[in-house]
Amino acid sequence: MHSTYDWGLIVYLMSSIAPLFLLCNRALRQLPVCVACLMAILTVPLSCILSWLLLNEPLTSFLLLSGALVVLGALIHQIRGFRSRSLAV
Repeated sequence: MHSTYDWGLIVYLMSSIAPLFLLCNRALRQLPVCVACLMAILTVPLSCILSWLLLNEPLTSFLLLSGALVVLGALIHQIRGFRSRSLAV
């Protein structure tokens, strides 16, 4: 038999996953796939920053370095895409 804590946890997880799934589907319908996928990748560093600001979670040097690498990878991809589009015109 499930306790109320288990059901509360299930409801919490579903309420946090469902809006993200809907937003991702909407982004895929309206944006190019490469842009929508970058948005999904950038949610990890953003969630670390938000947990630091809102929940007082520790922001370690490892988190800062890994988040910076993720953001740098996304920026490199966007800059390369911008250059290739501007050269094609």
